[in-house]
Amino acid sequence: MITEADTARLAPGVLLRHDRTRDQWTLLDPERVLVLDELALEVVRACVQSGSTVGTGIGRLAADFQASRTEISGDVLELLQDMRERGFVAAGSSAASPASKDVDTARATQQPEQENQTKLQNKRPKA
Repeated sequence: MITEADTARLAPGVLLRHDRTRDQWTLLDPERVLVLDELALEVVRACVQSGSTVGTGIGRLAADFQASRTEISGDVLELLQDMRERGFVAAGSSAASPASKDVDTARATQQPEQENQTKLQNKRPKA
């Protein structure tokens, strides 16, 4: 269960993208698409992309929509839990940002590839 103390993020491989053709915001997974309505988009922006806790995002949404925090917290948590069960959102109480780990992993896998390309270029016969 996602709680207000959790930090939510997009699951690995999931991207938030705007489909210009259909004028829709979506969460893209390599094999699936989740179309977001306006409220779901606001929840993702406030609670998932902000890097803060879900509770902080709920507070921001309550202020933006001039709604009672207690009124919207249950709906927001339910929506995030549904996205988590579908594999679009990950959450945990860990303060470490998985995004920085993904960048480090991408750099680590990219470096040997670049080194191999350089070695191949050096082995080409000179004209």
